[in-house]
Amino acid sequence: MSVTSLATTRAIKEDAKAAGQPEPPRIPDAKGAADQLIGQLVAFIPGEAIALFVAALGVAGADSRTWIRWILLGVTLGLSVLWVKIHYMRKAKTSQAKKVWPWFEIASAGVATIAWSMTIPGTPWVDQFDGFSTRWGVLVAVVMAAVLIAVSAYRDAARAPAPATP
Repeated sequence: MSVTSLATTRAIKEDAKAAGQPEPPRIPDAKGAADQLIGQLVAFIPGEAIALFVAALGVAGADSRTWIRWILLGVTLGLSVLWVKIHYMRKAKTSQAKKVWPWFEIASAGVATIAWSMTIPGTPWVDQFDGFSTRWGVLVAVVMAAVLIAVSAYRDAARAPAPATP
């Protein structure tokens, strides 16, 4: 899974909504709550963006200037957000669903890309802040993933239809 999986799931949900069908869970193939949690945790790891950022840092070299690494991060961030929208458009089947902008998923991709970029050796974050290391970056990324999971669960609960009363 990856952040594009968030876009896929959102497209599936919007298509179901447009067809008047019940909304599937955030992680459709999950068997239970533990699978849901693990699936969401993995979904909030921007694999495509981080792979691109690592490759770009490798090309730039460990001795590249900090501003070059910030530009590479900015380009990666922009592409991660664009990937979510493009992937969503490709997966949505109904015209009604295609009109929806998956803002939560776009914002999640951006936040996750920034957080996970802090975990990579040679990241500009280490140069920018005294005492910052990739160990702190891992902590930031894990906490941010937990926050995104909580916000996602709250969002889904708030959007769920109220149970029928007898």
